[in-house]
Amino acid sequence: MLQRRPVVAAALLALTVAACGASKKTPSSAGSAKLQTQAISVSQGWEDLVRHWRQELLAAADKDKDVKFLTPEQSAFEKKLAAAADQFGFRVLSTEFVPAPQGSPLVIVEAPSPTRFSKDTPAIFRVLDPRKGNGEDWQGWDYEGFFLGAQDEQGEPFLAVFNFMREHGGGQWARSEDLYPFPHG
Repeated sequence: MLQRRPVVAAALLALTVAACGASKKTPSSAGSAKLQTQAISVSQGWEDLVRHWRQELLAAADKDKDVKFLTPEQSAFEKKLAAAADQFGFRVLSTEFVPAPQGSPLVIVEAPSPTRFSKDTPAIFRVLDPRKGNGEDWQGWDYEGFFLGAQDEQGEPFLAVFNFMREHGGGQWARSEDLYPFPHG
């Protein structure tokens, strides 16, 4: 069940992850400061969620081209992602930056414990895209959009969180009620 909600600081922290084509472009693994490329199969179950996020992200970019985001270099993001993978015990399967018009990360990871990953998701977001400043909820994030998807060791998706900051929106999906990382109605 896909839920779309405005981004509220306490409810959905900014995620910045790019589009699904990455699912096979730059697979990588945690365990070092640098992401290591390896051949990993990413579940095809991400297609609909990623397509929805990408459509919202690109539509927002068409409507609001004047807003600028910091958009740190991809290498800086990948270092933060590798550190988060080490800290929170997940494996990075793919990363991609979607130009919309600036870079928006899309990340798919594998987690051995869906319950633990779900509970860690808010902290993972704070590591990957910490909010800076005191402006509106949609302001102060590094990236204009972010998508983070997690699958279990069998390759089954269990959680996705995403946002598109130009439209001040985002959402989350989980395969069961107990895996939603943020409050929802």
